[in-house]
Amino acid sequence: MIDDNRQNINQVVRGLDLLESTPKQVYLQQILELATPDYMHVPVLVDEQGYKLSKQTRATAVDLSAPHTVIFELLTLLKQNPPTELQQASVSELLAWAIDNWHPARLKNVRFISR
Repeated sequence: MIDDNRQNINQVVRGLDLLESTPKQVYLQQILELATPDYMHVPVLVDEQGYKLSKQTRATAVDLSAPHTVIFELLTLLKQNPPTELQQASVSELLAWAIDNWHPARLKNVRFISR
């Protein structure tokens, strides 16, 4: 939180599983008179059994040899509906498209872990 403030972080995107801790952090930011960034919570992807995809649950590691493919698949899993012509786009192009076309309302249709 203090590091974020020192780095002038003004937007934070985190998993929905951290939603409960956000008000506590905002409260501390206010007490410490730190700037409060804008927060967005996205669904946490889960496997077929409903377990969060993470190292703790031994999820398969992301294949970093083709980052553009990973980003395209994540945008698809997050119901952002990237056009098929972007499947071979560069990481920069995919991220630019995602920023311009992000629809938070679509996230409510993503299967996620809840507490």
